[in-house]
Amino acid sequence: MEKFDEILKSKLENFQETPSEEVFLKIKAQYPKPKGFLKTYKYHITAGLAIIALSLATIYIVNNQTKPIETTNQTTNTIIEENKQIITNQNNINSENQILNNSQNNQIPIIKQNDLVINENKLISVVNENKNVVNEKTISQKVFKTNDTVICGKSIEIPFGAKTNLLQLPKDIIVSKSDLGININSQNFGKYTIYYNDISNVFRDSITINFKNNDFAKVDFSNENICPNEDLIINIKNSNSKLVWGDTNFKVLKKSSSTYIIKNLKSGENLISFNLEENGCTQQISQTINVLKSPKYKIQTESEVCSKANGKLLILSDDKNINSFTLNNEITNSTGRFTNLNAGIYFVKIGFANSCYIADTVFISDSLNISPYFVSDRDLVNKNKYQFINYTRIDDSGFERNNQVNFIWKTNDEEKSELDNFSYEFVKGGTYKIELFASLSETCQKSYSETIEISETNLRIPNIFTPNGDGLNDEFVVCYDGELVKFKIDITNKNGEVIFQSTDINKSWDGKINGNDHAADGVYYYNINGEDNFGNKIERRGALRLARH
Repeated sequence: MEKFDEILKSKLENFQETPSEEVFLKIKAQYPKPKGFLKTYKYHITAGLAIIALSLATIYIVNNQTKPIETTNQTTNTIIEENKQIITNQNNINSENQILNNSQNNQIPIIKQNDLVINENKLISVVNENKNVVNEKTISQKVFKTNDTVICGKSIEIPFGAKTNLLQLPKDIIVSKSDLGININSQNFGKYTIYYNDISNVFRDSITINFKNNDFAKVDFSNENICPNEDLIINIKNSNSKLVWGDTNFKVLKKSSSTYIIKNLKSGENLISFNLEENGCTQQISQTINVLKSPKYKIQTESEVCSKANGKLLILSDDKNINSFTLNNEITNSTGRFTNLNAGIYFVKIGFANSCYIADTVFISDSLNISPYFVSDRDLVNKNKYQFINYTRIDDSGFERNNQVNFIWKTNDEEKSELDNFSYEFVKGGTYKIELFASLSETCQKSYSETIEISETNLRIPNIFTPNGDGLNDEFVVCYDGELVKFKIDITNKNGEVIFQSTDINKSWDGKINGNDHAADGVYYYNINGEDNFGNKIERRGALRLARH
């Protein structure tokens, strides 16, 4: 190393005046101090003597000259430029791939106003605490290749071309390297500023990122697995967002500002996708809804025979998702087999997947259903002679189409004829029961009867009627061959409750309870009171049967 006095000499040999203390200190700062008291301070002593000598010489010259010597900034600036150094970081620097957090204690250097030095070229330089100088071009260098920004979410990737271990990170911010540059992830929403601080080059850069919530609403779907023909209900909670649908092939109904109903989803998987927009951010919602497939099944029926309530219904399926079968919302089992059924229409419900069901209707026919019925016709000349015309039906067809049907006519339980129609003359007055038996076998038979009064009044009262809408014997009709001045009829049930009442013999009972609901099949009772135009009293009581099938 050169000796300090030689260095001092070489540096001062071109000066025309006494150098300033600042110049001396800048030269001194470049060289280490030697060890030992004398060794340490000998150069200072020498330099001090030299400065004193130069000062005395300067004073002498100033006092003995008429004009002061002009000094320029050239020499000073030259010395400053020659002694510029880049400040080095005396702390150990971790590897470039290290992820920084707020636990590091790197401090951002504060550039004070009196640290600025203006040279002849008007360039602003920065002097650190040791008076080393750094050019402004280094200070203004940018390492963040993105301006301050707002991001919807908690992550952003930006270009970055510097060392990550020189980043100063706020709390909740984590940085990792990526192909583009760096990934910046925030654990919470909010505005954060990240600094880049290069102490060795005395410059810094920063970027401010506002992480905004893009998960601002809670969306509930009524079910991820729904039944066939079931509506999907969507509820949007905790949000004032605007819902934006994409292309859809299903029908959407808006029930309220936060509730939507989707109809007619197809069987299988359906992707429900839409966006929620709020405060400049978009929340994407996507959910797959599975519409369960309806199970395959087959229904078999056996007709009711001879109106014996012996019809059958069987539901067949090998689908393991089926868990119940219900008939008319009354009878439920797991086999799908129902017996002892009357003819008619039945409502079937098949439950599957524990919460779904499909509905169907089925008709059980009435096989060999015999509906015997006749009409009595009084002879116009011989009032004691009657013709009984047979209108019996089998399976909703006239009996003439079935050659296996047999008939028996009875008068007061005495057999009178086996012909299809019956003619009979009553030889004396009284009350007679005329009954028709129709049969297809020993177990398949039914009967119909009427009560006839053979007298001057000739009152005829049927004991059965079938209000089933087939146009035959649908009403309970009382007939009288004569003229009545008074008439009243009451029909009651087994409890004695009046369900039909009339004072007009021409008004018949249609089988309804006081004109409203249909009366059930069974036995009812009539009470008839009247008076003919000759003053003869008429009183009759008896039972009648209502049978719809």
